[in-house]
Amino acid sequence: MIPQFKMLKIMGVVLLALVLLGVPEAVAQSTPRADHAQLYQRAVSLLDKAQKKLDGNFTAEAKAMAKEANSLFATLQKETPGELLKQVLSPREMEQEALNRKLAADSYAQGDQLMQSAQEKEAQSKALEQQGREDESVQKLSQAKREYDQAHKMYVKSQIYNLRNQQIAYGFLKK
Repeated sequence: MIPQFKMLKIMGVVLLALVLLGVPEAVAQSTPRADHAQLYQRAVSLLDKAQKKLDGNFTAEAKAMAKEANSLFATLQKETPGELLKQVLSPREMEQEALNRKLAADSYAQGDQLMQSAQEKEAQSKALEQQGREDESVQKLSQAKREYDQAHKMYVKSQIYNLRNQQIAYGFLKK
């Protein structure tokens, strides 16, 4: 799970670098088709729904929608590399992209902290159980579960922020 988020982060940075720096048009010549616009709209719709699901504490559903959106953006990346490389982001889009990158990194770091804390609480729960302190053990285990859930939520949130940057990069398809 975690390596997937790191890969998304890396893909986002590479994608942005290619868009900003530009690569010769000889790399790929493809023109966006109507189905590319539909893929883009579907990916954006999935991201919006994933955000709503995440806000409603339906983390598993949000994760599935974000994964599908990522798949659609990957398809667009394969099918329209030439068009993507020609795009120039506006200053506002570049600012939003930087903000999304920061929010994604912050969310991911919070997820890591929560995961570590949950693992510590789980270990404490086992130690308390071995000492015969069942009530305290159950309480620590419950806290660990809540923190695991929060960590997963933060990882999905990070993924959504990274995918929002792909939404910005492929914004030319909505025009």
